[in-house]
Amino acid sequence: MRHLGPVLLCAWILWAAHDGSSAPRSGFETKKDCEIGLRNELLLLERGGAKVVQFDTGIVRLSTNGTLITHFCLPDTIDPRKK
Repeated sequence: MRHLGPVLLCAWILWAAHDGSSAPRSGFETKKDCEIGLRNELLLLERGGAKVVQFDTGIVRLSTNGTLITHFCLPDTIDPRKK
């Protein structure tokens, strides 16, 4: 797993989206690695009290104190912040 420093060199990005804005969380070389990172993020957030609202391949929606946060993997060529 790579962290935000070398994200531009990665092929897949793990994103977190909340209230209309998205932010990169981590970068990975492969889609499979990103999905593993997504599962690891899910486990950490659940330990912190988050509840899974939806879990599909590549997309996880969590609720933390009523706040809905979506985590997903995208190729580095797609930036969900740009419309």
